[in-house]
Amino acid sequence: MECLSWQEFLEALLKKEQKKMTQFKDLPTDRKRVEFCLADENINNSLQKWLEKNIPQEKQKLSGKYMELKTKGNKAYIGKDNNKALELYNQAMIHACQGEEFALVLGNRSAVLFSQKRFEECITDIDIALLNNFPTDKLWKLYKRKAEALIKLKRCLQGKIFVDKALEELHRLGNKDDEVTKLTEILISLDVEKDESSNSTTSGKLVRPVGEFNPTMKYASSHLKRCFDKTKGRYIISDQDILKGSIILSETPYAAVLLKPMFKTHCQHCFTKISLPFPCYKCIEVRYCSETCRKASWEEYHYFECCRINLLDKVGISRLAMRIILITPMQTLRLFEQQDSSKLTVSSGCSNEGCYDSKEYTSVYHLVSNSQYMIAEDLFQYSCAALLMLKVLSRFSYIDDSADSTFIGGLILRHILQLVCNAHAITSLSYTDSQSNVVEQDQVRIATAIYPTTSLLNHSCEPSIVNSFQNERLIVKLTRDVKKGEEIFNCYGPHYRRMEFKERQKILQEQYFFTCSCTHCEQGLTSVNELDCFICEKCQGILNDQGCCQSCRITDKDRLVYCENMEQTCHDNFLNALSLMTNKRDDQLNIKAAIKILKRCQKSRLAVLSPNHKKLGETNDALGKCYATLDNYESSVDYVTKSVAVTELHFGGESIEVTNELLKLSDVYMAWIQQLIDQKNKTKLNKHLTSQGIPMIERTLRLVQMNKEEGNEDIALLSDRLQSLIKLQHLL
Repeated sequence: MECLSWQEFLEALLKKEQKKMTQFKDLPTDRKRVEFCLADENINNSLQKWLEKNIPQEKQKLSGKYMELKTKGNKAYIGKDNNKALELYNQAMIHACQGEEFALVLGNRSAVLFSQKRFEECITDIDIALLNNFPTDKLWKLYKRKAEALIKLKRCLQGKIFVDKALEELHRLGNKDDEVTKLTEILISLDVEKDESSNSTTSGKLVRPVGEFNPTMKYASSHLKRCFDKTKGRYIISDQDILKGSIILSETPYAAVLLKPMFKTHCQHCFTKISLPFPCYKCIEVRYCSETCRKASWEEYHYFECCRINLLDKVGISRLAMRIILITPMQTLRLFEQQDSSKLTVSSGCSNEGCYDSKEYTSVYHLVSNSQYMIAEDLFQYSCAALLMLKVLSRFSYIDDSADSTFIGGLILRHILQLVCNAHAITSLSYTDSQSNVVEQDQVRIATAIYPTTSLLNHSCEPSIVNSFQNERLIVKLTRDVKKGEEIFNCYGPHYRRMEFKERQKILQEQYFFTCSCTHCEQGLTSVNELDCFICEKCQGILNDQGCCQSCRITDKDRLVYCENMEQTCHDNFLNALSLMTNKRDDQLNIKAAIKILKRCQKSRLAVLSPNHKKLGETNDALGKCYATLDNYESSVDYVTKSVAVTELHFGGESIEVTNELLKLSDVYMAWIQQLIDQKNKTKLNKHLTSQGIPMIERTLRLVQMNKEEGNEDIALLSDRLQSLIKLQHLL
């Protein structure tokens, strides 16, 4: 069998076993489906062979590599190249074995951190080094460094303790160190009776929903109520009037897995972007943001996944299904071995006390799987994935290899099916600085998770909520006022502003097995298509796909062909302009050339595209960046403002897309204001502060507070900008 990817293998196996689908589709339960695949010799053997071919070679920590990197780090530190030393020590830690090697490189890293005045992080590294068999003959150095760091943080009382420890160690070794003696003298001159408390922040500060937490639906607002009917299933309504912008859910996932491209940059456990990495105890694949996360990850699931992540990563969503099993105690799983989940009620997923808690396994178990609607071929492939995961658990001694264990296979299959329609993508903001004053922001997917409470929200193509993330925590806010008794809706992807009616219906039916009946679907609205159209040459009306004008009713297919060809030319020219904008040689000449191309492109597009077409919006956006690069901020503000207007028509005034465009506008606007201040142009300042600047910054701040995660740095930035503009207005 050639080495096929998992999906290629499944498709080949399905083709080979197609005749068995008639029998397979009649199987009544997930466990029976897994047992069918296990009992079939051809299917079972094929899965076993694929597994054997794809079991990864364990990547060992290399002591030679550790020593090489640590030595280079020492040289960089002696040469006072702290940034390089830190990078090399971080790399050395990946290959450091647990114990003295790990402790030594932590000790070295703490010295670099002290030099960089990162005293809290320095102390953390020292504390962990002390717990990992740091050489006794060098202990006094760590105690001395910790004392110095504490003194720098005005925690002199604690600092004195570690000065004394350093002196004790030196006395034990029969040595004396002048630096420790000097430190003692410094302490005598300080007030060691009063310590300042640590001013370190807690990024994991709990974000509470409006009205506090719900006693019967943990992580949800007390203003929400869980309901049920046969048509909708379980759903959530407001139990009183709730204002737009209110947080209604603040939920951590039952289980979540980091995506492989993020392994080197984000914590494997809490998904924080890593400042100082803490590697796994054994493998070189994963990183953590702290010793706390490293320990928790190992105890909960990484003890099994360690050195097998490459295998688990090949099977897609099945990896998260496996994680659900790994973090759930076996005695808990056993409780669901014979449970009938086919009949949902309002209390499904609740504890015996009637509380719906998304950290309890029952809340995950009772999420819908839609297995009754799936075609046999899809169910077969998911069943094979579940059996493969069962084989992995058996091969590496997590469970016994017996027929009794197939109930675990049935649970894995159940979770795979649930994740197809209930999984959430955890996202994080990615910032890109350009040579202009405009900062680009993109939402980047970093992990996949299951949030049982948020999964209770039904779909609408115009949702009443927006999601943001605080690392792994999902924060759900209302995008509009909600009246008492009104249902609260999520959007499962197909949004009426981003997708046409037929496409939305197709996706919802194929993946979620229902027909949406929201207002926009009932009316069959196609607003997206009306904005992004070619226009009639005679009356500027909208052309349909056949070249017929919706206004004058004249059909001109030649016009349609002309428009298509013109837009293709414009698209090619637009890409050429973008290339010039990113070329760092002869910046000014390239930007000016790009502006000429973009203006020709814009003129041509205005002749063939509807006036609020997305392509015109992106042309205005590019021109805004060009003018900002040339420090012509007045023109930049004009073009970015036009881009905001087009974006708003397409995505709505409260959307994340408009939020990001307004953030760009605020960047160039502030640069323009500074120019006007330097020019002492009070007339323009007065005019634009009142009519544009202050209202725009206020709106941007409100949208960022609604659409971005709690504590987002843009909130503080915009607040400062708003206060600056208000103060400036008073001075004029």
